[in-house]
Amino acid sequence: MGGKKDITICILFALILTAPIAAVEISGINNLHWDFKVYYYSAKAHSLGVDPYDRDEVEKATGERIYGYAYPPPTLALIRIFSFFEYDQAVILYLGFKAIALMGLLWIWTSVFLAGKFDIYYFPFIVFAFNLAIIRDLTSGNISVFEELVLWVGFYFFLKKRYWIFVSCVLAASFIKLTPMIFLGLLLLERDKKCLKLLPVVGLCFCIYIALSWMFFPVFFSEYMGNINFSSTLEFERGVINPATLPFIEDLITHLGMGGWGKVPSLVVYFFAVIAILAVSYSAIRWLDGSDDADKEKLKLFFLLTVIVLIMPRFKDYSYILLILPAYYIFKREAYAKFYPYTTLTAYFMVPLNNSELESWFYLIGYVSYFMAIGVWVMYVMEFKRLGRICEDQAKDG
Repeated sequence: MGGKKDITICILFALILTAPIAAVEISGINNLHWDFKVYYYSAKAHSLGVDPYDRDEVEKATGERIYGYAYPPPTLALIRIFSFFEYDQAVILYLGFKAIALMGLLWIWTSVFLAGKFDIYYFPFIVFAFNLAIIRDLTSGNISVFEELVLWVGFYFFLKKRYWIFVSCVLAASFIKLTPMIFLGLLLLERDKKCLKLLPVVGLCFCIYIALSWMFFPVFFSEYMGNINFSSTLEFERGVINPATLPFIEDLITHLGMGGWGKVPSLVVYFFAVIAILAVSYSAIRWLDGSDDADKEKLKLFFLLTVIVLIMPRFKDYSYILLILPAYYIFKREAYAKFYPYTTLTAYFMVPLNNSELESWFYLIGYVSYFMAIGVWVMYVMEFKRLGRICEDQAKDG
């Protein structure tokens, strides 16, 4: 692991990223942190005895028009802490907590997973990779940095084969957003099949959490499910904002003139795309398993994270923080060393526009993060195939 120098660099870098955003908030420019506004004003309305899931009621109580709160009812108790402060104070406090979480995340990446081995491209890559994923999280006020910190702690213990801690981290990350539960699928490819015994246990814990949410807050829970459904049907939840496989396929089919056929063609293509990704990925992992690379387990983890991103039907812009380290890691591999300065430059290709500003086929440029994820996936597949062939050649020579 890295030393004090790495810790200092990570602290300074986190402050460099968050300080300008805090300065903007303090200056009175109030067009940032739209996600935090949802958290804050929903919790504020709840503290006033108003239904936090009803946008109209929240607006009447607080004077703010926000999107519907789309997290389980128990999370309101956690968010409600900020409602004791005025919004201007609460958002700075929230950003302070976020800076600390970002410091922790950067330290885990830099000192734990990279063991302090990074270069001058590393920190700029973190900023620009996947269409400014980290900056998008910081400016939107989403909880992704907190979620990523918990998940990467879990990934560390996953590599250490301490599966109880791993599943506990996944469960904790799923307390607010439910989708991190998909990372339990990592256990399915572990050689130690005893770890699979944890799946029904953590699954039961998750079901109890959902059941208790429904039992104690039946009305809120019903509205919560309605808000989730509403969020998933928003027309602008695609392209730059939601660069995932399913919306990309939907937009591609629309631009091919088949949009009038409804969602069926998109879902069919998506289904076969997922099958193809999983089939190729399984073959790639078999090549890797046949090799004797010293970083085999880490490579497999990073590759599987990329696979999960590609098969998700919905994956927001700031969620691509998940792939920053896996992308940097494969770019640095010896097989791609001569291309390294150029591959890192791909991170600087940004589309900081809203979908409405991109017309016709240019609309698909908004999926730049998704295209980069596909590129990273292909690089891992090619690397695993190379490692497998090296091992086969050695076996023939032996």
